[in-house]
Amino acid sequence: MSESLRTAALRAEIERCRQLVDPLLLEPSRQAAVAPEHLRRAVVAYLERPAKRLRPALLMLSCRALGGDERQALPAAAAVELFHTWTLVHDDVIDNDAVRRGQPTVHTAAAAWARRDFAAAPAAAAAYGRDVAILAGDVQQAWSNAMLLSCARQGVPAPLVLALCERLQTVLNYRLLEGEMLDVQFSLQPLESITEEDVLRMLHLKTGVLLEFAATTGGAIACGRLPDEDAAVAALGRFAGLCGLAFQLQDDILGIVGDEKA
Repeated sequence: MSESLRTAALRAEIERCRQLVDPLLLEPSRQAAVAPEHLRRAVVAYLERPAKRLRPALLMLSCRALGGDERQALPAAAAVELFHTWTLVHDDVIDNDAVRRGQPTVHTAAAAWARRDFAAAPAAAAAYGRDVAILAGDVQQAWSNAMLLSCARQGVPAPLVLALCERLQTVLNYRLLEGEMLDVQFSLQPLESITEEDVLRMLHLKTGVLLEFAATTGGAIACGRLPDEDAAVAALGRFAGLCGLAFQLQDDILGIVGDEKA
């Protein structure tokens, strides 16, 4: 198979996974549980925008790769996308970014809602936008936990589900936030004090560990064992982590020299 055909086949698989997971992410009853309206709109804002759903696809394809039923893994796939989304919302606040996926970031949009609905002055509106984004990210993280726990209703053994939830909230959460904190600190340090190894570690923690978690979770659901219990599950995690590092390197390079329209 040629390179172009392999790429087209991979994209088709990612799109197929997206179509399966989106109904879970955009289910109206789940949205209706979040109030008031500004918070609800903030929580679903990024989920409603076009996205590849790469992390859910990685989880589902890893499950299939080890002979599992990807339908059992659907709630976990939605959970990793929700986890990814709250990190984006908070990261946009930290970076003061105004645009995400071609539209205003959550904190920027919420500031506009404050000006429109409450006639807030610019400084008060900016503070409101930041506060809404922080709260929206908190809701999304809680939703991610609940979604992962619901795998038990899909036939995944409860002890395995609990172990995966523990890994989400300790191994993944701690390491990803460590990477974000390093990124913040690096911006205040002299450039010559930061080594290539420092940068690669930070990028792996910011991006690679979530892809690693997605792959190992899919593999664990397939075979009923965690990465420290199964060599194949661990191998999927290593592969996905390196893919995440490569992606982040490319993304950062494009951020410096890329043409946004292209």
